[in-house]
Amino acid sequence: MIKPNIILTANTSWYIHNFRKNLIESLLNDGYNPIILAPDDSYSGYFHVEYHNIKIKSQSKNLISDIVLLTDYLRLYRKLKPDLVLNFTLKPNLYSTIAASINKIPVINNITGLGDVFTEGSIINKIVGYLYRFSQPRADFIFFQNREDMKVFSNWGILKTDKYDLLPGSGVDTEWFYFSDLPEREKFIFLFLGRLLKKKGVNEYVKAAEILNQEFKNTEFQILGFPDVDNPGSISLSEVEEWQDQGIISFLGQTEDVRSYIKKADCIVLPSYYREGVPRSLLEALSMGRPIITTDNTGCRDVVDNDVNGFICLPADIQSLVEVMKKMMELPYSDRANMGFRGREKALHFFDEKTVINKYLSIIKRII
Repeated sequence: MIKPNIILTANTSWYIHNFRKNLIESLLNDGYNPIILAPDDSYSGYFHVEYHNIKIKSQSKNLISDIVLLTDYLRLYRKLKPDLVLNFTLKPNLYSTIAASINKIPVINNITGLGDVFTEGSIINKIVGYLYRFSQPRADFIFFQNREDMKVFSNWGILKTDKYDLLPGSGVDTEWFYFSDLPEREKFIFLFLGRLLKKKGVNEYVKAAEILNQEFKNTEFQILGFPDVDNPGSISLSEVEEWQDQGIISFLGQTEDVRSYIKKADCIVLPSYYREGVPRSLLEALSMGRPIITTDNTGCRDVVDNDVNGFICLPADIQSLVEVMKKMMELPYSDRANMGFRGREKALHFFDEKTVINKYLSIIKRII
C-alpha cells in the first residue's frame, strides 16, 4: 500500500522540530509519509523523515525573494506530488497555499498569529493583508490559534462553512512538560522565556527588573532565549550581555531543554505586545505548574485567568508590569502554589497537544 505523502512547511526547521515533532510521529504511526520543507538551520539534521531545504526569508519585504519562494514551492510540488500540504507561519501560509492550489493539492493552514500585519499600517502590511485575502480562500481547511484572528478572517468574508476550527495554540506535551512542585525558598526567581524581540516585551521586563531590584534584594530576573538576527525588532546579544554586566538580569543563553529552568523558577513572565497565536512558553509554564504573568494582548490573554493561574498586565506598560510582579512576590507560598496547580489543570483540560494532533488527523482523513 502506498503511503500518502504529507508535506509540512514552515519558516524555520527550528519551528517544525520544536512545535510539530509529535504531529510528525503521529502521522508516521497513522500510515502517512511526512516530508519537511523548511530552511536549513541547526535543527534540520534532527529530522528522521524526508527533508528538503527551501529558502524562506521570513523577515524580508523584498517582492523578488517572495516570487522566488513561490517558484520554489511550485517546482517542489510538481516534483514531490504530495497528497496534502500542512502550512505553518506567514509566508508558507501565503505562497505555499498559492503553489499548492495551482497544482491542485489540498491544503491545511495554521494561522500561528498575525504578527505586525494589523498593528502597523504600512504599505507592505496592506499588501500582506491582500495576500491573505487572495490565498486563504484556496485552502481546504484553516486552523486558528485564537478567536481574534479567526474574527479578522470572518470579517473578510473568506471563511467557508465547516472549513475552519479553533485550536488551543500549538498545544503542549503535558507528559514531557511534567508537573513540578513550586520551589519553597527565600530567593524569588522570575523567568522570561522566548525569542529576544522588542515586541515580546523584553525591554519592559528589564526595566521592571531594574525598578524591583531596588526594593527586593533576594530576587533574580532571568532571561532564557536567543536573538532573532534576521528580525529588525530583535534585541542584540550585546544589549543582553550589558544588562547582565549591570546586574539587572541573569542571561541563561539558549537551551535544547527548557524544563530544568522552568522548574527552578517561581514565575514565568511574558510581557508581549506582539500579536501572538498562543505563546508556547506560557503553555509550557502552565503544564509544569508555574504561575504566569502576561499581557492583555491577543493570544496571551487566552492563557491566563487573572488571579487564578497568574496575573495580567497592560501591554507595553512598565508600571503595570512592576505592580503585578510585585504582587506575585508578595503572595504567600500557598497561594502561588495553588496558582501553579490551577495552571496545570488548565494545561491538561484546554491545551494538551493531543487535542491539536487529533484535530489534525481527523481533518487529514476527511480531506484525503
